[in-house]
Order: sequence, then structure tokens, then C-alpha cells
Amino acid sequence: MRVNITAEELTTAVRNDPFLKSFNLRVLKAEDGEVIIECDLQEHLKRVGDIMNGGAVMSLVDTAGGLCIITSENLLNQVTSSLTVNFLRPISKGPVTAKGKLVKAGKNLAYVEVEVTDGEGKLSARAIGTWFVFR
Repeated sequence: MRVNITAEELTTAVRNDPFLKSFNLRVLKAEDGEVIIECDLQEHLKRVGDIMNGGAVMSLVDTAGGLCIITSENLLNQVTSSLTVNFLRPISKGPVTAKGKLVKAGKNLAYVEVEVTDGEGKLSARAIGTWFVFR
């Protein structure tokens, strides 16, 4: 049985997370197996060259991946097992958007794809990942 969770509830959850709260994330869409999250390109998320830090991009990807699983499954929690991010272009304009889509959910593992776009809508990163799920 699936428990419906709204974009507003997910936004509250990520804003209360001790690590993620500095990203000031907004969940724009939360539907069955799909999420869209967004954050402004803030100074503390940038690196030399006035571009988004790769670790910040990976955190955004990781968050989108985990949240899209939560929208589709009746879970207690989920943790990242494996995450591969391909950086396609630097991000120098915000807001930055990550779209997570659940590809397949099994008994213990879920497989996700995530795309990250910059403020101009240009594809900047593409990722695939595996999450362990706690039921």
C-alpha cells in the first residue's frame, strides 16, 4: 500500500534536514516515482570559477533520487547504495533543477535516474543510482 506524500511535505522534510537545509530546496513535483526539486545557485554552493561545486551537484542528485523513491513506496527510509554522476557542463546560472525518476523498485533495492539542468534549462549532469530501501 502506497502512502501519498505531497511536495509540500517533502519540502518541509528537506528544509529540516541538518545537512540539506543550507540548500534551501523546493520540491516542485512529487508524484508516483517522480520528483522535481530546485535550489538557487547560492554563493556557498559555488567553487572557484563561479560554478556550482560538484559535491553540491551530487547532493542535489542524491536528494532527488531518494525522494522519488519515497513517493512511490511505503518505506521507513532509504539510503544510497551506489551513485554515478556524469557532469556534462558547468552550472553557472540558477535556479538548478534535479528531476528524479524511479526506474525499478525491488524488494530491497530501487534504481533511479536523475537529470540536472541549470537556470537556462541546459542539461548539466545525468546520474544513475541504486538505493537500499527499508520497509
